[in-house]
Amino acid sequence: MNSLVILEDGRTLHYDWLIVASGTKWEGPLAFPDDLEDAALWIQKWRMKIASSRDIILIGGGAVGVGT
Repeated sequence: MNSLVILEDGRTLHYDWLIVASGTKWEGPLAFPDDLEDAALWIQKWRMKIASSRDIILIGGGAVGVGT
C-alpha cells in the first residue's frame, strides 16, 4: 500500500499504519488529579455533588455517555 501524509511544509511521510490520536482533556468529574490522594478527594467531592443533585442529564454517545 502506498499511503502518505503531506505535511504543512510540503514534506511527505509514507506509512503502513496511521493512527490519529488527537488527545483529549477531560473536564468536570473526569478531570482526575495525578496524585492518588488528590484523586481520592476529587472523587469524594464529585460523589457528594452527584448525591445532592436534583437532576442529572447525560448528553452524547461517547465513551462516558454510553458507559454510564
